[in-house]
Amino acid sequence: MDGILQEKASESGCLQENLPKEEGITMNGGEEISPPPKNPANCSIATDSFAELVTQMRKEIEQRIENERKSRAILFDKLLQPIVEEYMEQMRRESVLEENSNPTL
Repeated sequence: MDGILQEKASESGCLQENLPKEEGITMNGGEEISPPPKNPANCSIATDSFAELVTQMRKEIEQRIENERKSRAILFDKLLQPIVEEYMEQMRRESVLEENSNPTL
């Protein structure tokens, strides 16, 4: 967990280890379920911090994806350019050969 987020969650009592346990409440696997915090409103600080963290991470990921797309496009252009130039040169040669073999009056 992010240091700031953990600090905020700890201050508000939202961390799992800070939650009071009630005996006798178990899940199907026998695992104990912790009750909700006494004041769920305190968790809004941690929730807001988490939402900000997720938003920031999403923006960073989107930026990385965009940068990757740009670098791939540049690489593709560099690889494709000689092929296109060679093709255009070949088409020009074929056109010249056609004109020379079929002279028009």
